[in-house]
Amino acid sequence: MKINETKRSMKCYKSHRISFREAQELVNFKILSGNYIARERRWGRSLYHRETVVESETHRKLREISVRYFQKLGYRINQMPVGVKGEYVISDYFMVKDGIFYFVECLTSEAIRKNPKIIERKLKLSKYAPMWFILERTADLKLFPRIENISFLLVDIETGKCLVLQGKGGEVSARPRESNETVRDTETNRIS
Repeated sequence: MKINETKRSMKCYKSHRISFREAQELVNFKILSGNYIARERRWGRSLYHRETVVESETHRKLREISVRYFQKLGYRINQMPVGVKGEYVISDYFMVKDGIFYFVECLTSEAIRKNPKIIERKLKLSKYAPMWFILERTADLKLFPRIENISFLLVDIETGKCLVLQGKGGEVSARPRESNETVRDTETNRIS
């Protein structure tokens, strides 16, 4: 890779990333890194490292596809786990667009099947800021409450297609303009 290409890709990377400090200025609650919460609760030293070691392939794909999808839409993203001071709940990452902070949680159908209470626990974050749930396209949406503060990105792991659903006071509706976008890996031009 040439120097100019490296500078260009670093500039692009920085424009898509948001720091904890920048995000903290946008909200009226204290955000904490997942690692800080994990140390405080004695869950282990590095939550991010632990998750990358034990993370399922499906969860990894949900996270990667959703990050690329939201970056394409202009969201600035920080892929470190994040929580709120006083709440011992962590989302997978956070993002910001147009001055609005969002929690993002990726849940596999298997994780929901094994522990349906995970939804209730993660929803505690939605009282602080809007929340996106990234789910497999086959996820059972009946398990989720219909409230305005949460949205869903349903991902077809095989094709990389994403469907956006937003809760509006009891109803979930698709937003067609974003519904059939496919995320491609720009280096290999493969759909992921």
